[in-house]
Amino acid sequence: TIESITSRSAGPLETFASWGILAAPLFFVLSGYCHSITKITGPQADEEEHMLFAMVVRVMAWYPYYVLVLVTLAVRYMSYSAEDWTNFMAQLFLIGGAFFESDVAPFPYM
Repeated sequence: TIESITSRSAGPLETFASWGILAAPLFFVLSGYCHSITKITGPQADEEEHMLFAMVVRVMAWYPYYVLVLVTLAVRYMSYSAEDWTNFMAQLFLIGGAFFESDVAPFPYM
């Protein structure tokens, strides 16, 4: 909370750890900036990039790691519930948000 960030009673480690809430937004800002600079100043700056191809290339950079972690957790926390496996398959195909509603926001800043 904002009180714990500005509180003098919190130690330096607690104050620094509370800034972790900014990690995801800062990652996306930095990632977008790096991609834009690379696109503007790169060797093929004038070449038009197809939007669908660009999205597939960006997703394929992290998707194998996502699947590896997802499968590892599914095996580790084995469940026989149909809802769990349905949710697993939806997350595997990156369509979980389309079918499963949650009462909690995925990030604290949303």
